[in-house]
Amino acid sequence: MLGRDFHTPQQVFRFGSSSWWTSIHRSRIMLLVVCGGLIFMIGLTLIMIQISSFKKSQLSSSSTLETELQDLSFLDESKTISSSIKPISESIKSEIQIKQTREFSSQEILHSQQQALKHLNLVWTRYSPPKIPNAFSTFETPLTRHGNNGKKRKSNSVNHDKSSFFTATDGAALFKSDFKCTRLRSDANFARDPEFLYSSCRFENVCLSRKGNWILYKNNVFNRSELNGKIWLSTSATKKREFNPGKIRVFLRSPPKQLILSEQQPETQENQEQNFMNKKKNEQIQESNSDQILRISKDFEWFSTPIFGFSRHSIGNAGHLILDNFLTLFNMMLDFEYVSTDMGLLFFDDIFNAVTGIHSRAGMDGNLAESNSLIWAKYFSQYVPLQLCYSNKDQDRGYSIGQAPCRQEHSKSFSSQLQLNEKDEIVACFSSLVMGTPDSYFFDMYRREAILQLFRNYLLNNIGLLQPSRTESRQSLSSSLSSVLSRKGKVFTIAIHNKPINTKNKDAIVNVEEIVDYLNRHKKSLLDKVNHQLTSPQQQKQQDLYKSIEIVNLKLENMSFKEMFTFFQDLNIYVSTQGSASYMSLFMLHPEATLIYTPMCYHDRLQCSDYNIRFHEALSNVKTISLMNHLDMIECVNPSNIKKQVEETKLEDEIQDAKKDQSHKNKQIIVRGLPVKPAPVPRALYGSCHERIDPAKLYDLISRIVSSSEE
Repeated sequence: MLGRDFHTPQQVFRFGSSSWWTSIHRSRIMLLVVCGGLIFMIGLTLIMIQISSFKKSQLSSSSTLETELQDLSFLDESKTISSSIKPISESIKSEIQIKQTREFSSQEILHSQQQALKHLNLVWTRYSPPKIPNAFSTFETPLTRHGNNGKKRKSNSVNHDKSSFFTATDGAALFKSDFKCTRLRSDANFARDPEFLYSSCRFENVCLSRKGNWILYKNNVFNRSELNGKIWLSTSATKKREFNPGKIRVFLRSPPKQLILSEQQPETQENQEQNFMNKKKNEQIQESNSDQILRISKDFEWFSTPIFGFSRHSIGNAGHLILDNFLTLFNMMLDFEYVSTDMGLLFFDDIFNAVTGIHSRAGMDGNLAESNSLIWAKYFSQYVPLQLCYSNKDQDRGYSIGQAPCRQEHSKSFSSQLQLNEKDEIVACFSSLVMGTPDSYFFDMYRREAILQLFRNYLLNNIGLLQPSRTESRQSLSSSLSSVLSRKGKVFTIAIHNKPINTKNKDAIVNVEEIVDYLNRHKKSLLDKVNHQLTSPQQQKQQDLYKSIEIVNLKLENMSFKEMFTFFQDLNIYVSTQGSASYMSLFMLHPEATLIYTPMCYHDRLQCSDYNIRFHEALSNVKTISLMNHLDMIECVNPSNIKKQVEETKLEDEIQDAKKDQSHKNKQIIVRGLPVKPAPVPRALYGSCHERIDPAKLYDLISRIVSSSEE
């Protein structure tokens, strides 16, 4: 240090001054950077505050707008809402919005509705029958389609080259059965008999034995002991006093693992040894495990097409044909979700059986009932119906499934089905068999009315007669009716039902010819009244006017069902008796169709009742007017007095008209009765006298109807 140069500090000083200046310059730069960063942060903060304020103002304005809309829609309510309610209201809105997001959107629903048109058949027919078991495919029996004149085609079961026994591999079952049943409960006095476990059932892989037993092959059935061997169903809509085939007894068995074909071949030298070996083999199989063996007959059949079975009731009567037979059939089709013509029908009864003839189903013309059965079967099925047959022949004694019509030849009772000496064997199996029936629609219509129009439209659609709702111009009439109208012009039609007076249930209008003659003499006046309603300022089109009026003496027994359906679709006014003919009003499709309903009357009390009008009042396609409100035009004619009056009138006419021409000799014979009293009567199904209707008073009533006057 003592030897240091004193000039050095000056140099050092100069160097230190330059470094200090550089440091200050750098500090200024750092300060500027920091200040810039602060300014940026402050600006960003201000921007965020403005954005937040803007959002709040939007929410506030939205809330204000919503409040204003609420105030506008609820002007009759208070405009001030407590601040304590607002949080609750907002909470409810929030919950509604959350639930709405979990529902289908409008676009989804619209798309689904468009797709629904493509899947409409699925709405009617969701059920698919099971496939025929592999071991029985060679026994499948196809149903005969309508129009094929040949007999029902036989299955491949009649094949003597087949082995007489078959055993499933690995101990598996050949097939298993299943069932679904409905039980309808009613508290009315006509409720289903408690001896029946169910109302109707759909059985899958169910079999019929030669003795007439129905067998299900199913294990693990709940309450098996309460079901096995019990009467499950009644196959008739009117269950009272039904014979045994109307009562279906079902037995439960274990699913079969072995199949034996009880095929008997003539003993010849060639097959004697083979028959002996087959018989010995069959005996060994039966001894091993008889509970799991299915012994089938030599004419065994397996029906893979879905079948609906029922017993017919009074099917020769149009009303019962609909209400107690085919309407209940359609009900079962809806119940089990198989509304299709690709199914077969099975009749359990024989209309001509000597024993069952005492029942109401055979109390009418058997040929007519048989004919009606076969005709209406075409309306609901593509196939010729089947029937439960019974043979007394020793070789084939017992039950079988045949093509309708067939006979049930036993002479005593169906209870003999349990007394057959031969071993029981299976004669037929069904992949899907629905049997049973809902209660009669004749006795129990209440709250079941919705099915009526579906039934009618389904039937008419199947036979090609269903038309859309028609306007007064009737532009959508079928081609046949259109051609008639083009020749005759627009016709207003009034029909009076002419029921034969010799029927069992009485209730005929005895002076139909007199009524028709009176109305024909006043057709011009009626036509003017009808057209007067069509010449209002709203309806001044010339084509809307009727050209003529036709008065029809309607004899339904001379008409086919096709002619009936076509006629009633275009009928304007129908004057009907209270019996089966009145049920044709279901097919009246004119926009202004009117039914004038004649009540049933009783000659001992001279009183009347329209108890059975409840069916017609449930129809939306027709306006129903009961003559119970117009009893002044009705006379009760005792059936026993009609013949006497007719004979006396004829004798008087012969004396007075001896010198007159033939046309006067054949004038209308007027049969008179006694006036009836407006008093209530107990429930009854039909009356005890015929009715005479005053033609002039009926004309006045029709005039008020066509003039749209108030009753």
